[in-house]
Amino acid sequence: MDFINTLGFVYEGVLAGLLIALSCSMVGVYLLMRRLSMLGAGISHSAFGGIAIAFLLGLEPTLFTLFYVALISVLLQFLMDSKRLPSDTILSLFFSFGTALAVIVSAMKENLSANIYSYLFGSLLAVSK
Repeated sequence: MDFINTLGFVYEGVLAGLLIALSCSMVGVYLLMRRLSMLGAGISHSAFGGIAIAFLLGLEPTLFTLFYVALISVLLQFLMDSKRLPSDTILSLFFSFGTALAVIVSAMKENLSANIYSYLFGSLLAVSK
């Protein structure tokens, strides 16, 4: 038990990683069965563009990206319901658009890309109770 008290941040990081793996695997199976395997990639790369915009405008990245991704999700659902294009094509377009937007926005301001990457990937060892 002394080991857990000494390296508690490692224990919490491993526990967080296990919980993330468990929840993502369950959601992943559901999305795969509905033929939406690109949904996570499309939304996460759209979020990448949202984080870049938030940093460029000096806004709080988490809150802005939450609203940005909600708007993107509504737009994705609207386009998938219209059935003009297959859902994987629409998701691939949002995937590439989000990445391209982040690259363009990060080029607009000096040292912006370093902030974006550190915010985007984070660290499991920084997880707290």
